[in-house]
Amino acid sequence: MKGELKMSDNSNINLEKSRINIATLILFLINITVFILMSILSNTRGILLLDPNNVIQAPWTLITVFFAQENFLHLIVNMALLLIFGKELEKTIGGKHVFLIYFISGFLGSLVVIPFAGITNWTGQIAGASAAIFGITAAFAAISPEKIILKGKMKQWALSLFIINILIYFINPDVSIGAPAHAIGIILGYLYGLWLKRNNSYLNESKE
Repeated sequence: MKGELKMSDNSNINLEKSRINIATLILFLINITVFILMSILSNTRGILLLDPNNVIQAPWTLITVFFAQENFLHLIVNMALLLIFGKELEKTIGGKHVFLIYFISGFLGSLVVIPFAGITNWTGQIAGASAAIFGITAAFAAISPEKIILKGKMKQWALSLFIINILIYFINPDVSIGAPAHAIGIILGYLYGLWLKRNNSYLNESKE
């Protein structure tokens, strides 16, 4: 009986360790697919990217924009953050909340860009999943602030992203139209993480 119990426990542990982070993987694959489409079919940029001055005519771009990347470097940085922090977050809170954080941070980030573009007289299209991915990073920082990843604590990662975002804007505001979206993504993700932590609602859901 003792031997059977031990085998059962080890089996459960192995299953837990081998569990695939489905939500993170789906978000990753969508971003990669959209980047390939935009690289092959140039006309897709006009369909998928957000134009703050033309959002009434193309409201779907409020969503498609946070699955699009401006260039290969943009893609690499964002996907690295998504895979590193997204899978850790999903292990902790489950896929449903990862999807929610990604979409809420990305969507509200898109909305914030619209008035900001009007205030700054900015024209053109916007691409980037940074607001959504920064939201995921900040949510994990709120839940596990002392967790060390790549030699840095999560609270330091979130703070660094926020500070770098502000610095880039003041150094070169002409190319930082996405700065308010990034900031909103970080703030919303962090608040969502705090809410989950305070309610402990993720503890059971992450095991489903």
